[in-house]
Amino acid sequence: MKHQPSTVRSATAAAEKTREVPRPASRTKTDDAPKVRAMDDDEGRMNLIRETAYSLYVARSCVDGHELDDWLQAEAQVNQMAARGA
Repeated sequence: MKHQPSTVRSATAAAEKTREVPRPASRTKTDDAPKVRAMDDDEGRMNLIRETAYSLYVARSCVDGHELDDWLQAEAQVNQMAARGA
C-alpha cells in the first residue's frame, strides 16, 4: 500500500471539513427580541425571512428543491413572531 504525502492528506482533510454543514444554534426566547425590532421596516422583515428560510435549508442538510416551502415556512414564522411581539 502506497502512503499519501502529508500535503495530500492535509488537502483531503481540509476538503472534508468544508463539506461539514453547520447546525443551527439552539434558540432561546431572548433571541426573538432583536428580530422583532428588525421587523419595524419592510427591508428588515424581508432580511429576517431570508435568514430564516436559509436556516431551514441548512437544517435540511442543504437539499435543493424546497425553496418555496422554506420561504413560506419562514414567512409564517416571522409573522408569528411579529404577532407575539405586538
